Amino acid sequence: MEDKIQTGLRIPENQYNRIKERADRIGVSINQLILVLVDIGLNFLDKEQPE
Repeated sequence: MEDKIQTGLRIPENQYNRIKERADRIGVSINQLILVLVDIGLNFLDKEQPE
């Protein structure tokens, strides 16, 4: 099992509302959607940087 680190995130209310609406629409928790979005962003950045 992968170790997990607990962290806190403060985001503007309008972004929270957008994330909550999308999470509700696709049937996942806000935390799950945030993790998916972070993963998508990291994968995008990895593709942009030559190794």
